[in-house]
Amino acid sequence: MVTASGARLIHDTPAAKVSVPVPVGPLVERPRLYDALSTGLDSPDATFMMISAPAGYGKSSLLAQWCAMARDEGVVVGWCELDNDDRDPLVFWGSLLAALVVAAAGNDAAERALGSLEVSMAPRKHSEFLAGLTRALDLLGPRTAVVFDDTHLLADGASEAEFIRFLKLVPASVYVVFATRSSLLEQRARLTNRVRELTADSLSFTHAEACALFEDDDIDGGGVDSLYAAAEGWPAALSLAHAGVARSTGTLDARLGLLDPDVLHQYLQREVFDDLGPLDRSTMLTAGICPLVTASLANAVGTSLDSAHALRRLAGNNPMLRRVSTDELGRVWYRVQPLFRLFLREKIVELSPTALREMTGRAAEWHVVNGDPLVALQLALDIDDGELVETVLRRSGYALVSEGHAAEVLALAGSATGRTTAGPFSSLMIAWAAADCGETDRAADAVARVRPTGLDVDDLFEWDWLLYLVQLRIALLRGERIDGLSSGWADSTMLALPDELCAAVHLGRGLAETRVGATERAVEELEASRAIAENIGDLSVQTMSAVGLAATKLGASDLRACLRHALCALEIAGRSSGRASDTALAHAHMLAGWAHHELLDEASALEHLRAAADFAGRQHLSEVTTETRHALQAVTFDSLPDKRRAAQDFTTGWPQPYLVGAPASVVVSSLHFGIRMALTIGEHRWSERLLDRARHLIGEGHDWNVAYALLLYSTGRQSSARSILTPLLHESRGARTPLSEIVEWSLEAVFEHESGNAFRAHAAMCRSLERADDTGALAEVVRPGGDSVRAVLAHGLHRFGRHDGIATQLLARGRAEFEPDQPLGALTPKERELLSELKTLRTVGEISDDMLLSINTVKTHMRGIYRKLGVSSRRSAIAEAERLGLV
Repeated sequence: MVTASGARLIHDTPAAKVSVPVPVGPLVERPRLYDALSTGLDSPDATFMMISAPAGYGKSSLLAQWCAMARDEGVVVGWCELDNDDRDPLVFWGSLLAALVVAAAGNDAAERALGSLEVSMAPRKHSEFLAGLTRALDLLGPRTAVVFDDTHLLADGASEAEFIRFLKLVPASVYVVFATRSSLLEQRARLTNRVRELTADSLSFTHAEACALFEDDDIDGGGVDSLYAAAEGWPAALSLAHAGVARSTGTLDARLGLLDPDVLHQYLQREVFDDLGPLDRSTMLTAGICPLVTASLANAVGTSLDSAHALRRLAGNNPMLRRVSTDELGRVWYRVQPLFRLFLREKIVELSPTALREMTGRAAEWHVVNGDPLVALQLALDIDDGELVETVLRRSGYALVSEGHAAEVLALAGSATGRTTAGPFSSLMIAWAAADCGETDRAADAVARVRPTGLDVDDLFEWDWLLYLVQLRIALLRGERIDGLSSGWADSTMLALPDELCAAVHLGRGLAETRVGATERAVEELEASRAIAENIGDLSVQTMSAVGLAATKLGASDLRACLRHALCALEIAGRSSGRASDTALAHAHMLAGWAHHELLDEASALEHLRAAADFAGRQHLSEVTTETRHALQAVTFDSLPDKRRAAQDFTTGWPQPYLVGAPASVVVSSLHFGIRMALTIGEHRWSERLLDRARHLIGEGHDWNVAYALLLYSTGRQSSARSILTPLLHESRGARTPLSEIVEWSLEAVFEHESGNAFRAHAAMCRSLERADDTGALAEVVRPGGDSVRAVLAHGLHRFGRHDGIATQLLARGRAEFEPDQPLGALTPKERELLSELKTLRTVGEISDDMLLSINTVKTHMRGIYRKLGVSSRRSAIAEAERLGLV
C-alpha cells in the first residue's frame, strides 16, 4: 500500500528519471571499468563508488552499461537521474523513492515498506521517513545497487545535505554509485570512509578502446592514432569524431584529425564553458595562450590579479585543466587539454580580433623574464611578430644556445617565415645555433646575408661582437685558425658586453684555439669564460669551459689533467638539472674515457665512452658521433666481432674532419691507432696509405718517422726500422709529441732486447716509462707490440724504481688467465731465476746444483711457479711464461 503523499511524489517523477537509459550509438566494451564498479557489490569496506569527471567522459553511458550487466547477474538496481528540480529536498526524496519502488518490483515486502513511506521535511516526520527508508532498504536484499547520475546538480543546495544524509544511513548491504562533475560532494562523501573512486583518468579511453570504437569504420590506423593523441583519450572527442565519420566520408581535418571543429566547439561551449563563472572563464582563457600556465603568467596575460585561487579550483573540478608540476621557485604549473586549448583560442578571437595577438605577446614577454625563453620564442613565432622574435632572441638567445637548445631554436626558426626571423639579431642568433649544431654551411650562409640594418651605435657594438662569435664557431667547425678574425672593436670593450655574450666570446675563442693546438691562448680564454660563467651562475658555459680545458690538456699530452678537467665538467653538468648540452656531455665523457684508457683503467674508460656515444647520438652531430665511435673502437678493438669492418671504416675515411687542424698529439694518437687496426687484420697497404695521408697533417718530421719505424718493425723489417729510429733517438731539434717519445724509446727497448743487450733495453724502457709517467699516456708504452714490450718489462721488473708500479700495471694487462688473487710480480726472485732455468734441457738435479739449492727446494719453487701461472707441467709453464714475456 502506498500512501497518498508517496503516491503523488512517485507519480510526479518522470519515468525517464528512474529508468536505466538505453545507450545510443556504438558501445565499446570496457571490462576493466565494469570490474571496478562491481567490486563494491560484495565488499563490506567500501559500499560507495564515486565517478568524478567533467562532461564528456562517458559517466552516464558507463553506468547504463554496467546497470544492464548487473541486472543480468541478479543485482537489484535502482536508477535515479537527478536534475535541477532535485535541488528541492522534497523532489529529491521523491525521485529516490520512485527509483527504489521500480527496483523493488517483485519483492512484495520491500514494495509494501516503500509504499508506506511519507516524504516530509518536517523534522519529526522526516526522521520517521528516514527510519522507514532504512528498513525498506534492508528488505531489498544483499545485492542491491542504487545509482545516482548528475549529483553535482545538488551542490550548494538544500538537497546536498540530504544526499549526504542518505549516504550515512544507507545499510552496508546496499551499494551506492553516484556520478558527479564536482569535487564538493567528493569531500563530503570521504567523511564516511566508505567510498571508492573512478576519476577522469580511469574513464579516459585506452588506445585499444579507441581502436575498437572505429573498428567498423573505413579509417586507417594513422587517423585513429592522430585523433587519440589529440583527444588524449577524452571519450567525448572520440565519440563526436565517430559520429562525424558516420555522417561523412571520414576525411581528416588538419588540426583535429577526424573531429568536426564546429561540432567540437559547440559541445565544449555547451558542456564545459557555459558552466564556468566569469572569473573562471577569464582565467581559463589565459590558459589557452600557453600549453603550460602558472598564476603569475595568467595574471600577466589576463586581467585578473588572483589567478592562483581560480587555477587551483579549476584543476580540482575540471580535468580540462590539470596540475602537472611545481618548479624550483615554488610556482605551480597547470596544463590545458589540447583540444580545449584550441577552443579557448577561438573564444579569445571572438572577444576581439587583436586579443589573441596581444595576450600572446604579453605571455612571450613574461617568459623572457620569468619563464622559458624557448616558449617565448615559440609564442612570438606563433603570431608572426618579427619585432617580438628579435626581442626574444636578443635577450634570451645566448642562454638558449649555451644551455643546449640550439637544435630547438633551429627547428622553430625553420617553421617560421623568413621575414619573421630576418632581424639583424635574429639572423645572427639562428646562425650561431646552426654553428652550435654543426651545420656549418647554414651558419656561413646566414652570416653572408645578414646586415645590421637600422641599428644605433650601441646595438651595432653588440651586433659586431655577436657576428664575431658566430665566425669563431664556424672557424672551430672547419678547424681553421682565428688569427685573421676580428670584431672590429678592441678587446677592452668586451667589458661593456652583456655577460652572456662576453662569456660566449671567450669560450668560442678558447675552443677554436684548442682545436688548432694553441694551448696557452686557449687556456687563457677558457679560464676567462669560466670565471664569467661562475659570476653569472651559467653552469652550461662552465661545463663547456671545463671541457675545453680538458681538450687543451689532451692536446698537450697531459692525461691526468685532462681527466681532472673532464670529470669537473661532468660534475658541473650534474648540478645543472639536465640543462647541459648533450654535445658538452659527449665531449666530457669522451675525454674522460680516453684519459682513463691511457691511464690503464679500462673499466672506467668503457663506461665513459659508452656514455659519450649515447649523448652524441642524441644530438645527431656527425662529427662528434664519429669521434666518439672511433674512441670506443680504439679501446674495444680486440673484442670487436667484426674487426675488418671497423678497420676499413676508420682507415678509408682517415683523416676524419675532427683531425683537420687538430694538435699533433691528437693526430699522432689516431695515426698509431689506425696502423694498429690495419696490421691486426693483415692489411699492410692500409697502414702505408695512412702514413702517406699523415704527411699532409704532420709533415715528415719526427712524429711521422716514429710511426714509419713502428710500421716497418711490425711488418718484419727490423733492420730498416732501426735505421730510421736510431737517429731519431739522438735528435735534439725538431718538433715532436710526447707520445712519439714514449713509443720510440719503447721500440728501442724492444730492439735492444731482441739483440740480447739487456742493459740497453732496460735503459731505453726506463726512458719510455719515465715519459709515460710524466704525461699519463701509459698505454703508449706497449704501442710497439704487447708481447714484445712485456718481455722487456718482465725482464726488468723490480728494477724500474718509481716506475715499477707502471710496469706491473702494463704486464697485468696481458695476463687475464692468471688467478685473480695472484697479482703480477708475485713470483719471488728465486722463482723468476728458476723460471729462466726451466727453459733449458737441464734436469732438476743439475739445476739444483747450479743454484746451490736442494732438489726438494727446487721442486717447491716449481710448484709455486705452476700455481701462479695456472699450469700443471714444466712445458706448460715455459709456454705460458713466453706468452707473458716473463722469459
